Amino acid sequence: MDIKIALQQARNHATLTGNCPPHQIRRAGCARDFFLVWARLAKEILLEAQKCVQTGFAGAALKRGWANDPLAIRTLLAFIFCATLLVTCSRAEEWPQLGRNPQRWNYSPHTVEPPYRLKWFVNFRDMGFDCRVYPGIQVVAGGGNVYVGTKSGCLFALDAQSGAVAWKQVLDAPVMGEAGYSAGKVYIGTMGGVVYAADCKTGKQVWCFENPRRYGFSVGVLLAEGRIIIPDRGGMLYAIDQASGKMVWIMCSDPDCGATYQMGMKDYFEYVQQYEGGLTAPPALICEKCGEQSAFRAMECKKCGKIFFMSTVSEDYPDKCPECGYSRIEKARLKLQDRRLKTKD
Repeated sequence: MDIKIALQQARNHATLTGNCPPHQIRRAGCARDFFLVWARLAKEILLEAQKCVQTGFAGAALKRGWANDPLAIRTLLAFIFCATLLVTCSRAEEWPQLGRNPQRWNYSPHTVEPPYRLKWFVNFRDMGFDCRVYPGIQVVAGGGNVYVGTKSGCLFALDAQSGAVAWKQVLDAPVMGEAGYSAGKVYIGTMGGVVYAADCKTGKQVWCFENPRRYGFSVGVLLAEGRIIIPDRGGMLYAIDQASGKMVWIMCSDPDCGATYQMGMKDYFEYVQQYEGGLTAPPALICEKCGEQSAFRAMECKKCGKIFFMSTVSEDYPDKCPECGYSRIEKARLKLQDRRLKTKD
């Protein structure tokens, strides 16, 4: 293929894909064609670059001054582009979550060429009582394994090359959604209202997050920006820190700012531990909004959703909401009193 023709085709496809929304690109196959054109172009440029290296022209051009030699520029661009192409291909080999990315595009630039043949399969019925996969669930791939949860409440990691069971993790409840893979960890939610994080190599539990509302999770996790996004069956949306699995509310005490945001519990306690000794209260954090060291840990009212500092209502329960008056401690004590009265009766 002539390089000028390949460049023109690439420009045409770039214009086409730039004017199409993502879903139209997927349907029309524009993204795939765009990838293939640039792959052919890279191959042609790389072959020419190899010839240059073999004849010594590239080294001589670089010594003379690469900025004035189009041959040296072409060689340099070839290596840069091919490195980018290799990174794209390595990422494409994984399918780390439902739809492959947070946008749920369900697209991969890889194609499977014929002849097609079955490489391996796994019959989950042979692995225990009611060990079946919920209909419509996608398997996810990453770290050399394929991950899927079952209705019997198990998370399986299967070797991507052979299909052999790498490890099995018994969970608290059935799984009705997809797992997710990121940075050596596997994340999955269960109908028991728990999100688990497990090591992708051993299956050992790293942490677990329990839904305080006790609603279950029946959809696949969404991984983005270091967080796990997942809604429960009661309609509440959670953003969970991938590193620690827990989040704490932070509120700025400056009345002119009043910013509220969340941070990972692990990060919070690592910050607090820097100031051990002689402190009667946790130190102030630097506010993300105003930049002043005036932010402190806060809490969220489970009834109205207001963010406030503990003990805001004086001479009352420390978790008393100043907005609606709800207190989990008070509610729990009232329930305990009712049980005692019923026991006496």
